[in-house]
Formats: sequence, structure tokens, C-alpha cells
Amino acid sequence: MVTKVEWEAIKARANYKCLICGGKEGVKFPTLEKAHLKAESKGGTQIIPLCPNCHSKYDAGKCTAAELKKIGVKPEHYKKVQPKKPSQSKSTKSQSGWDTILGIPSSKSKKSSDGFDSLFGMSSPKSSSKSKKSKNDFESLFGFR
Repeated sequence: MVTKVEWEAIKARANYKCLICGGKEGVKFPTLEKAHLKAESKGGTQIIPLCPNCHSKYDAGKCTAAELKKIGVKPEHYKKVQPKKPSQSKSTKSQSGWDTILGIPSSKSKKSSDGFDSLFGMSSPKSSSKSKKSKNDFESLFGFR
């Protein structure tokens, strides 16, 4: 990680300009961003100043050979230094994003249609005929007597 003083020195060395497009900080955009030449996720530590647009473009792998030359990256090495893509989990189409986050099993393995069983370990009022739970389950779950 670069200190504030080091970052200011890096920006000053670049004349407070984006190394790719040449846009000046405070004129074309509010601030320069710290861009890793080699992605931090791949062990990169060298920081260069880029504007937000060029930084996004660089990380997305969309820079041209001429743009890469400006920052000293060879096109054949460009793919090797890009950030790792987040892994795509293979979830079922019937499972919503919230179900995945909350750890609710997919609808194929759900016992009730509303997921109440999965979240609270007890039956919902709609499915009380399937499983006879006493009101003491609710009371013991929340500390009521």
C-alpha cells in the first residue's frame, strides 16, 4: 500500500495527469485513481495514476496497444497482469440472489414454498397443518415464557 505522501509524489511525477489519456486532475475529472500495473489480486504493487475512465478500461482489458505503450505494458503481457475475474457460482435459476445470500436451499429441496422453515427452523402459519409445532417453539426461540 502506498502512503499519502508517496501517492502525491507519484501524481506529481506524472504532472497530475492520467498516464493514458493525459487528462489533468481537477480539470477533466475530480481526482486520479491508483491503478496497479499488475493487478493487486495477482501480487502487483506498482501504482500509476489513471483517470476513472482509463482505470476502468485498463482493468476491463480494453486498452489498445498504443495506450499500453504509454504506460509501459506490452500487449502480450496485458492479459497476465489484469485482475482476476470473480468466480461465477453455478446457482439454479429458481434460486434468487437473496436465497443464495441467506443460505436458503433451492426450491427443489424446500419443504415449504415460503422458505420460513429454512430461515427459522419452524413451520410458517400457512404450513402448520403439515407440521404440528406448538407455540412454545416460538416462545423458546425468542426467549419468551
